Amino acid sequence: MNNQSSQGSGEINDTLISLDKSHYVLGSRCAKALYLDHYSPTLRSEPTSQDRKTRAAGKIVGEAARTQFPNGLLIESFNNEEALRKTQQAMDEGALTLFEGAFRYNNVFIRVDILSRSSVDVAWDFYEVKATTYKDPTKEDKQKFRCDIALQVWVLQKLKIPLGKISLMHLNRECRHPHLENLFAYQDYSDEISNELPHIEEHLYDLRKVLEASSVPQQSISPHCEKPHACPFEAYCKKDIPELSIFNIPRNTKKWEQYNQGIISI
Repeated sequence: MNNQSSQGSGEINDTLISLDKSHYVLGSRCAKALYLDHYSPTLRSEPTSQDRKTRAAGKIVGEAARTQFPNGLLIESFNNEEALRKTQQAMDEGALTLFEGAFRYNNVFIRVDILSRSSVDVAWDFYEVKATTYKDPTKEDKQKFRCDIALQVWVLQKLKIPLGKISLMHLNRECRHPHLENLFAYQDYSDEISNELPHIEEHLYDLRKVLEASSVPQQSISPHCEKPHACPFEAYCKKDIPELSIFNIPRNTKKWEQYNQGIISI
């Protein structure tokens, strides 16, 4: 067995609530949203046409990214245990590139977009694929990317899987059809996540404490409901806002200041 890949499925503590990277990213943004997602998912707003378009685009870009790594192995199973088993088997058999590889450490489960190495004796390069051109990302976008990538890297490090490059792989805005040889560009995220990694364990502990609570966290609406994109529970959390409110005023840059002053109804 290759000692670089002998821990694809880490220790399981059945006393710990199972989490994945979507929980981690959502909970890092809003504890209330995490609690509602876990216990009251029916309160989510229905996906908008833009949500569906974004999801479809993400799937297309993810598939295109795999073409940049010939002979990669896709871990297709949606069953966590089967995906973990197939990932471990592929690594043990010397696979050089894995798509959607499954890993778990202490009940934190992840699927990695792309792991690739040039031989079984070197570290794996990590790629997180995003359907974005990465042009002028907002601070909220970058924080979401950091949380997403940092959690995955943390799990892999805990499993003693050696890593080389840590990259965010995105669409290259300089690419022009039909010449698609430079369709993707890369951002080195090693430094970006360096301040996140030491706090992962603490953040996981805090998120699990939220989910162990007997009631939904008390958290007021704020700009985090809208950035980097609308929270799926935004409508629920704004249910007591009047039908005509400061939030209906186009380009109202002072709405949150007004809300905090108690100015809500038009």
